[in-house]
Amino acid sequence: DAYRLTDDFRVELHPARQHTPVVVALDPAHFKLISQLDERFPHGAPSLRRCDHLTVRGDVRFGKNITVRGTVTLENPAKTPMTIPDGTVLDENSRYRRNVTQLEAVASKFWLTELITQEKQISIIPLLLSTQEQFLNLLSLEIDTPEKIFTLLDTIELSPNIFLKHLTILADFGGEMLKRISREFSALFPNKKLHYSWRNEARTYEFQALPAKKFSNVTLKIDGKHLTAKTKLSDLQKDAIMLLLVGSMHNAHVLAKCNIGEYLGKPDELGAFVQQRYIWVSRIIGGAEVNSLGQLAQQLVAQHLQKRLPNIVVNINGRLPHVSHSDDLAARDTSFDLIVTNPTRTNYVAVEISFQVTTNSVIERKAGQAKARFERVEAAGHKIAYVIDGSGNFERKRALETICNYSHCTVAFSTDELDILCEFLEKHLDETGNKK
Repeated sequence: DAYRLTDDFRVELHPARQHTPVVVALDPAHFKLISQLDERFPHGAPSLRRCDHLTVRGDVRFGKNITVRGTVTLENPAKTPMTIPDGTVLDENSRYRRNVTQLEAVASKFWLTELITQEKQISIIPLLLSTQEQFLNLLSLEIDTPEKIFTLLDTIELSPNIFLKHLTILADFGGEMLKRISREFSALFPNKKLHYSWRNEARTYEFQALPAKKFSNVTLKIDGKHLTAKTKLSDLQKDAIMLLLVGSMHNAHVLAKCNIGEYLGKPDELGAFVQQRYIWVSRIIGGAEVNSLGQLAQQLVAQHLQKRLPNIVVNINGRLPHVSHSDDLAARDTSFDLIVTNPTRTNYVAVEISFQVTTNSVIERKAGQAKARFERVEAAGHKIAYVIDGSGNFERKRALETICNYSHCTVAFSTDELDILCEFLEKHLDETGNKK
């Protein structure tokens, strides 16, 4: 209908087009032949009277009574067809507002390798808790010298790297501090020896690997990747253990916390010390509350947005101004997974995130809130977006349909999809300060 047939059988632009032809670019892999066009437009062409540009990439099939307005780009990277439902109005926001079929075509469905790797980093906590008693029992043994720990570690089930990880936590002396010791080693230990006092006797430990080798969580095998595998005691680990046990006696301020050796063979004093400084208070695992892949997904989205759009502010579990669960003016503002804003503007975008590989009630809860949240967010002049993925979520298509219907932007969980979310944020937050 962008053109009309005159009484004398000429084809001309419809007057509403104001002499401007519509530009249509269809993927030749799927729209080259008449049979392909018939298959993908079974109800005829969509209304293009108010369309400027229509670009279709991939296998896209159109229902009946489809209307295209402005500039629209449709992309389907999947091998299976994507169908535009009957009665759909496609406009410049169609790139952001997807139906379930469109969303599933670009979904990852299963956890990304990056998230799995990070999850392994945080899953050390159950391992540490399960080995805590063995670690404390070893420290409680009466031994002749601190070096005797090396012999014991060769004979017990507790892996040396797990023992060392416990030491770093108990001393609150983690990877960054150990790296600092490596950098400053020559100044701290010019003769490559650690002088300390043990049971009122002056003793010396000669470093076996430092400074030729450097301290790091990886080289010491106390990072998440290596902790789950039993290792043999290395010379570098021996150097780290001695520093953490008796380093404070070396009269260097940077080693003040390295005094665990004071509690060797003293179970009562050790117990009191542990109560003050163990896992639940240590800065080394202060981020332990991030204990699920879902929360990691939330953090990864926030990091991606902040990296792509450095001038915006991203708040995790933030609250949207003037949007609450009720009409009560005194009601508390509603919390969302992410709140994104531009400091120079007063408009915001709320982002809800759900990545469920197994089916559960989270997506149902978000769907139940979707309509009310959408209406309240719009009334306050803001926008709401969703990042939805995971095979479990796509098993609950009715819930996803509700979310898609009440979302200004819905994307899946991948770099390309998050880039689309960034485009949406740029458009509605406008980093230049000019609201679009």
